[in-house]
Formats: sequence, C-alpha cells, structure tokens
Amino acid sequence: PVTFKERRRHPFLLGEGWGLTTDGCDLLATTGSPYIYRLRPDEEGTLKLVNKVLVTHDGKPVKNLNEMEYITPKVWVNQWHTDTVWRVDPLTGVCEFKLDLGDLHKWHGEETPNGIGYSPLLGETTLIVTGKLWPKMFRLKLSQRDLCGDDGALPVAPACSKAPASACWHPPAVAVAAPPAPALPAVAQGNVS
Repeated sequence: PVTFKERRRHPFLLGEGWGLTTDGCDLLATTGSPYIYRLRPDEEGTLKLVNKVLVTHDGKPVKNLNEMEYITPKVWVNQWHTDTVWRVDPLTGVCEFKLDLGDLHKWHGEETPNGIGYSPLLGETTLIVTGKLWPKMFRLKLSQRDLCGDDGALPVAPACSKAPASACWHPPAVAVAAPPAPALPAVAQGNVS
C-alpha cells in the first residue's frame, strides 16, 4: 500500500533547492543560480551530482532559475520574479524559446509565476502554468514546434531510456511476445489398418 511514511532523507549539498523534475533517470534541480544540476542515486541510493550546466540566453547566464518541468527532451524553467518561462536544452543549457506569461495574471512581490505542469493526457501540446498565490491555473496550447523546438519532433531516442512520452517524443512500442501456440493432441503411433 502507498503511504506518506518517510523512508529516507537525502542531503541537498547544493544549497537551497528551488525546482526539481526528472527526465525519467536523473533528478534535475535548480537553486536560484544560473545552473541546472543533474543528480543521480548511487548504488546505496545516495544522490550524487553528475554534472551541472550553465543556462544561457544570447550567451549570458540566466539567473534565478526556479520551478521546472521536463518535457522530453527539453526542460521548461520559470525565471523567478519575471513573467518568463524558458524552454532549455538540458544538455547545453541554451535557452531556445521564451514564453511570456505577463498577460495571464498581474502579480506583485512574491506572487511570481512559479508553476509548470505537463501531461500528454491534457493535450500533447498543452502546458499548464500558474504562480505563487495565483487563484487560477492556465492551460496554454502551444505549437509542437514551440513546445519541442527544431522541427517539433525528436529524431533519436533521448539519453534516458525511461524518459516520459511527450508531444516531442514517443517511446517505441514494446513488443509483446505472442503466447505460445496451444499444444496439439498427440498423434497415436502405430499401424494403420
């Protein structure tokens, strides 16, 4: 049965955690800095830093990276105290697309945009956004090109074999072995008269 009983605590050695998502294999984290950190459990289950990537726009670091959502093969990241959500290549850190949420909700102080959600079940190119203390969530329909980048589809499988399906990538269908053919009745051996 599922319970909320604490099973283990993981120290977070990178300072204060601001955002957390997964690509299906690793955890991706932000701390308010211009970096996305990749964490992976070792054999004992302890989270270890695999690498960090500097997030940039036009060659300049993007500070205050906050909440994020992995949409295979990209990461969408809120930039704290702005109306901006960036589509980021998690391998290079390059900001590829800027989504401006300024017309959705007038906010002040700490009511900053701070929530991104995605599920293909809501619509393959639908992004859900909200903010701290916002009374609503907004369902945004993006083009496949805006959501995914490039030509809108991932030509090769992502590095993580457990990456979740998205409008940008569909895992190959798992082949299901056909059940064995039923055994045929044994044919009697003997003389035919």
